[in-house]
Amino acid sequence: MIANRFLPTDSVVRQLNQGLNVDHMKALFQQRLFASSELQIQHCAIDRIKYKPGKNCLVCYRLVIINRKTGLSVDRLLSARFYESGGSLRRFKKAKLNNQLFRQQATRSAELLIHLSELDCVIWVFPNDRKLKSLALLNNEQRLQKIIFPGLIEQHWGEQWKLMKLQSQRVHYLPEHTCCVRTQLILRHQQTGESKIQLLYGKTYYNNQGCEAYKVMRQLWTSDVRKLGLLAIPQPVTYAAEHKMLWQHSVPGQPVLEWLKSDPVFYSRFDEIAEQVVALHQSAIKVSKQITRTQLCQQLNTVVDLISLVMPDSHQSLESLVARLSNQQNCDTRRPEAILHGDLHLKNMLADEQQIYLIDLDDVHRGDPLQEIGSLIAAILCQSVNQVFSQTDALRMIQLFLYHYQGLVSWRINPDDLRWYVAVALVNERISRSISRLKEGRLQNIKRLLALATEIATSQEAPVWCDVNLSEQVMEVDRAVP
Repeated sequence: MIANRFLPTDSVVRQLNQGLNVDHMKALFQQRLFASSELQIQHCAIDRIKYKPGKNCLVCYRLVIINRKTGLSVDRLLSARFYESGGSLRRFKKAKLNNQLFRQQATRSAELLIHLSELDCVIWVFPNDRKLKSLALLNNEQRLQKIIFPGLIEQHWGEQWKLMKLQSQRVHYLPEHTCCVRTQLILRHQQTGESKIQLLYGKTYYNNQGCEAYKVMRQLWTSDVRKLGLLAIPQPVTYAAEHKMLWQHSVPGQPVLEWLKSDPVFYSRFDEIAEQVVALHQSAIKVSKQITRTQLCQQLNTVVDLISLVMPDSHQSLESLVARLSNQQNCDTRRPEAILHGDLHLKNMLADEQQIYLIDLDDVHRGDPLQEIGSLIAAILCQSVNQVFSQTDALRMIQLFLYHYQGLVSWRINPDDLRWYVAVALVNERISRSISRLKEGRLQNIKRLLALATEIATSQEAPVWCDVNLSEQVMEVDRAVP
């Protein structure tokens, strides 16, 4: 449960407090779903939230349900969208008409879609989803084995390879957006009898983002920088357009974030991280999407509107900062345009003992390389504010990355431009996500993030990490790591 004192007061989504009170929702689900059943909800937790102030709120609940007779328990996911007063009934009726699973399994309709009129809420029961039309397919091993993998295996490994066994596990679900599964295949060659195990990741999307990601990954996989070992990414396998489903090979390792939290020696590998980012930035591939400073300023104004609804006491401060940032749009144009990851943070890099990999290439686009660097720095600073890392450790990471990145490119990092991009990313990405995701403890940190962004953008004295010329100081930090 999220403490009520940190929840915004929303005049449209009036039931927000009830929807985010897991004890209240657990009792309500038990009453409405299993009132006269042997099934009992043992545990209820909130997996994800997507909040649009003044419009609606999507909450994904994870239930642990136990059979009181057998003692067996199962997990179940419910995606509940809370609407304005009186707005849920027409959405419920529309969902019944449009949903594929209802047409295919009308007898199970009560299990797939639920209307809670008292909360103006419509609930989609996994694998039913308002937008992900192939969610049920992706999470059904038998259907994957019959529909997806015969063609995939023949196309990727050849017609002599046959699927002997398949085991799949869901690893990520973002309602109405994406779902990802990890699938282990046991293959056997029909002529030689050779067997091998392959580990793939499959991801389905609500839109055509997966198609664009596959095109980008194919270009990167066949690029010289990847073949020369300068860039490491997962190998794409195929994109099933009919199902909006992307398949790719697994890569080994764990997120860089976890390495940094558990192993201080890993700080010495920031040169490898910088090498991967530079290799991506300098890739000679074709990408249609571009994000400019003008577009970033437009996003800033959107966040101002959000703050006015959620934290009106911070509205004036953010509005002043955004006005200043918007007036500073002009920048050094001598930097070459780069291929940007689009969501570069420490969880989207995997590492094992030998290699750093860049993963989750869904948002690749063209833009100023400092846009990406500013986003990464903002993510690290935000983790410091959220007490994932100390300020000292965050400073060390930023200094090491900037030092190694600067050593790999021919152009000089402009400190003023970098400060602009960091401040913009703190607002557009970190403050915005703190609002939309409503994670416990994050709303009360918005003022700290806003103060940090303001200081970075307006202080006459640049942050210590911003001076990439302090090479000796940076290397002393590097050598000081145990």
